[in-house]
Amino acid sequence: MKNLNFYLFSSNYKLAQKLYYLGNLKCVILEKRHFNQNIYNFCRLRNIPIYPIKSIKELDEILPKFAKNTFGISFGIGLFFKQKHIENFEYGILNIHTGKLPDNRGRHPIGWSFINNDKYFYTSVHLINEEIDQGKLVYEEKILRDINDTEVDVINKVDNLIEKNLIENSLDNYFKGNFTELTRGKYNERLSEKFNDINSKDYTSAEIFSIFKSQSCYHKIKINGKTYSNCDFYHEELYTNNGNIVLCQNNEKVVLYE
Repeated sequence: MKNLNFYLFSSNYKLAQKLYYLGNLKCVILEKRHFNQNIYNFCRLRNIPIYPIKSIKELDEILPKFAKNTFGISFGIGLFFKQKHIENFEYGILNIHTGKLPDNRGRHPIGWSFINNDKYFYTSVHLINEEIDQGKLVYEEKILRDINDTEVDVINKVDNLIEKNLIENSLDNYFKGNFTELTRGKYNERLSEKFNDINSKDYTSAEIFSIFKSQSCYHKIKINGKTYSNCDFYHEELYTNNGNIVLCQNNEKVVLYE
């Protein structure tokens, strides 16, 4: 593999470490709202420039001009790159998307995988263009769903892929030309504020269970006017009278815990 230069757009320090050992990590660029101690400690320890930014406009003063032998690597950043930014890198920008492309586009792919009761989670690496979650699919990894997984657990599994060979396999496919053009697929809406106050009869029992696995690690969920922190499928042999039983759209019941 070539001696590559990387510009990282992410607050994920494990990805920063991986790129540091794979090639020359020139700098880390991240959104100010995701600035954290781990990424700052890493950059200070390794003497790597770090730039917290608020908007895409600030990139014009940071990025190189048509840098040779260089990739941009993006993960978990809410910036929408313009073609002029992509063209600053000889090999373009590779984005790590925590969902299957093009079937699960948008800002909250892990959450939608839960809600859709998908059998697997996916991590997709694609060469971006100006369209959201489009471009060329370079590599994907499938992640098994454990019944007790929350969104945080899945994110940790993605971090494990990064620590192993996700980036190496993606770069290998890129230089071999093993990638495919992405179709438009499905763009899912944002999940922020979507479950502030929902009616259990609007969702199946599996959907309610999966909503909790996706969202409760961040905040409690309001259902039928009450706020809950966890959910189980109901069976009379298991119920111990310490939760509220509610009826779902499919006439099955779940137990909700405050």
